[in-house]
Amino acid sequence: MLKWLGACATALLFAGVAGAQSQDDLLPVEQAFQVKASLAEPGRIALRIDIAPDYYLYRGRIKAKTAQDGLELGTLDLPPGIPEHDEFQGDVEIYRGSVAASLPYTLAQATSSASVTLTVQGCHEVDPKICYPPHPTTFTLDLPASATPAAAAAGAAPPASGLVNLGGAGGLVQGSAPLPPEQAFVFEAIALSPTRVLARWSMPKGYYLYRDKSDVAIAQGDGVVLGAPQWPKGTDHTDEHFGTVPVYFGEVELPLDLARDNGAAQAITLHAEYQGCQDDGLCYPVLQKDVVVNLPPANAAELAAAKASLAAPAAAPRRAVADA
Repeated sequence: MLKWLGACATALLFAGVAGAQSQDDLLPVEQAFQVKASLAEPGRIALRIDIAPDYYLYRGRIKAKTAQDGLELGTLDLPPGIPEHDEFQGDVEIYRGSVAASLPYTLAQATSSASVTLTVQGCHEVDPKICYPPHPTTFTLDLPASATPAAAAAGAAPPASGLVNLGGAGGLVQGSAPLPPEQAFVFEAIALSPTRVLARWSMPKGYYLYRDKSDVAIAQGDGVVLGAPQWPKGTDHTDEHFGTVPVYFGEVELPLDLARDNGAAQAITLHAEYQGCQDDGLCYPVLQKDVVVNLPPANAAELAAAKASLAAPAAAPRRAVADA
């Protein structure tokens, strides 16, 4: 049973945690839940929370706020969590391992930085089972000198210097400003079965994805290994830097077989790295995104078949990503 320690017992928690650390190796809250922030693009902040083993975070207890004049925050974009029933909070969603999120913002006036406080709350799930009080982390991010309130409000893409011009002198034509990365290349993944995942990229008209510069690996998973990707045939495309290479327009689906050490239902985190371009020659830098996939339970026969399939020479295991 978890010992719920509310805000009114904060002083007792700190004293209890300090004593428990020497006896039970409980981590300080800032080490149990490590918050990282970066500017994904003008108008959007990228957030990542690394969660130590044997700890978890409540999805509904992750909050962002700011006290900075002229800075307004949008709705925090969090992936679905793992459904759990908590004896104190009822049905909740939690995260283990890591979670990636994004936070839109708008500026009412020009400014060189943005100050945001992200508050999280989570628990230690093995003895001693305790929950920490809400823990705030304040970070300040430098904003591009060219950022304006209008550009941030519109969620504009990074300035041209953040893209790679692969089209020679042509460049962008008037009225074809590149989309923000998350709109130009939408990445998602779902479980097709206990031992198969489907990854998907969707691109609007006028954008394409490089096959040979795109990859998916396991960022977090208990005894889970990905098999070789089963890329479909792409469209041959020639550019001055890479020569003739396969690319995808519109949408591409990538089935991924996986092997598992145990059949219990679990959430895994896929880490995707990918690169693509706009038709007129401007290419994005390598993009990264983490997606949580909930795997259903697997029986013994399914586990054995998956391991046998991945053990075949044609299906050598993929590398694992330790930290995005």
